Amino acid sequence: MNKKFTILLLLIITNLTLFGQRNNATLKGVIKDSAGIPLDVVNIALKEFPLGTVSNRKGEFTLRVPAKKSIIIVYSSIGFRSVLDTIFADIEE
Repeated sequence: MNKKFTILLLLIITNLTLFGQRNNATLKGVIKDSAGIPLDVVNIALKEFPLGTVSNRKGEFTLRVPAKKSIIIVYSSIGFRSVLDTIFADIEE
């Protein structure tokens, strides 16, 4: 009985995860300073959602974001002023 419940719970969680990914978009970018030099370890976070990532050594980042919504992105790093940007992400096809 306990094994059946565990398997059923795993199937429900898997289906919820797959269903939730249908309404997402991918935000990709490169963060550079005013001289055009890529910045690593920049925090990229969504203001109203518990999602975020960090840029790599080349300043690149990828973040899955909710689609069909206006999203406020916060870019922050030590020694730099935080920057807010608003985007509207469309659904991937």
